Amino acid sequence: MRPAPRRVLPVIAAVSLATALSACSSDDSASDSRSDAPSSSARPTLTGCDGPAAPKFTGTTQAYDSVAKVDQDESVGVQTSEPTLTKVSSGARGWAVAQLKVHASVLTNGVFAVSPDSFVLVDPQGKQCTRPRTSALPSPLAVSEIDERKSVTGTVGFLVPDDADLSEYSVVYVGDPSSRTAAAKWSSEGTAPKSVSATTCSNKPSPMGLEDGVERTSFGGERDTIGDPRTGAVRVAVSHPRPKTLEPSDRHPNNVDGLEVTVKVEAVGSVAFVERNMFQMVDGKNNLCGYSQLGTEGENLSSDLVPAGQTRTYTLIFWAPKGSASDLKDLQVIYRSRATSNTGDAAFYNKNENPPYPKPAPKPRPSGSSSAPSSSAPSGSSSPAPSTGSGTPAPSPSS
Repeated sequence: MRPAPRRVLPVIAAVSLATALSACSSDDSASDSRSDAPSSSARPTLTGCDGPAAPKFTGTTQAYDSVAKVDQDESVGVQTSEPTLTKVSSGARGWAVAQLKVHASVLTNGVFAVSPDSFVLVDPQGKQCTRPRTSALPSPLAVSEIDERKSVTGTVGFLVPDDADLSEYSVVYVGDPSSRTAAAKWSSEGTAPKSVSATTCSNKPSPMGLEDGVERTSFGGERDTIGDPRTGAVRVAVSHPRPKTLEPSDRHPNNVDGLEVTVKVEAVGSVAFVERNMFQMVDGKNNLCGYSQLGTEGENLSSDLVPAGQTRTYTLIFWAPKGSASDLKDLQVIYRSRATSNTGDAAFYNKNENPPYPKPAPKPRPSGSSSAPSSSAPSGSSSPAPSTGSGTPAPSPSS
């Protein structure tokens, strides 16, 4: 599986709304009406924010502090706190400064720009709340770039009536501040997305099958010999998959954990070529477990030549959805002697589980002590399953 291309979205310059300028500019008549006035002046009547209509959102409104997946590939996660009033002076009578605490991080791969103008506070009438020209808030969010290793956190301020009930306000996120369509929305009535435990490595069905006659070998068991030792063969052993926490890196998505295996390859009869793409992992529902062709950090196999008579040990890492690596069952590692083939020459599994054979199902090798039956029993018959050379019943072929 190739890593996602690194993308740099154009950085959008922060552009204050015209109404924000009028709210804060000293040479504008609207600003004069909001500037500090003598104590005898009456407080202006404010019914809400004075910005234009907010961008429309048609999805499910989320609860504050929950992560919304945005960007076209849901590559970025953004979240915001509930808006709160601050004691920072707005510089205009009747107006107060409300703040959001926001956070953005990369969920998969890539480089992205984050702008404070992407976060919009919306009043109960559906109008945008303008942002002050300058902000005295602590840790204000600046236009920033984020990637797999770098996230960003900051505050964003808005002008609201000083008696505003912010529980009735909402927040929307727009990737492009000029867009009229929002990518996410939060409110006090929103719901947090449900956490669903993954039961598969991916939604990508495996194209892998097994060569006729291949018998699976247990993880951590004896090495399986592939090829003819007289002309050149390899003996391969694979350990049990081990869950592994992956640190942020540009060599894997941020929303995965690792399934690490140790592979031993022995060259028999002649030098043996081995490369990363010869090994595939498949879950119990016949879906591929992803990996990086460039190598996830911690791997040590790209391609190699194993001298005849020697054994070399490699660490391989496959991917599972974050938080699910320990829960995935019926995993298999398939070895193919040609990296471009969809036919496996060996398969390794947990003997205490019963993962299905990849389709088409392999035929068991005939026992060395008994002859093969003269005819095969039809599918669905009551005849016993044929036995393997070890005397263990082989699973019936999948239909």
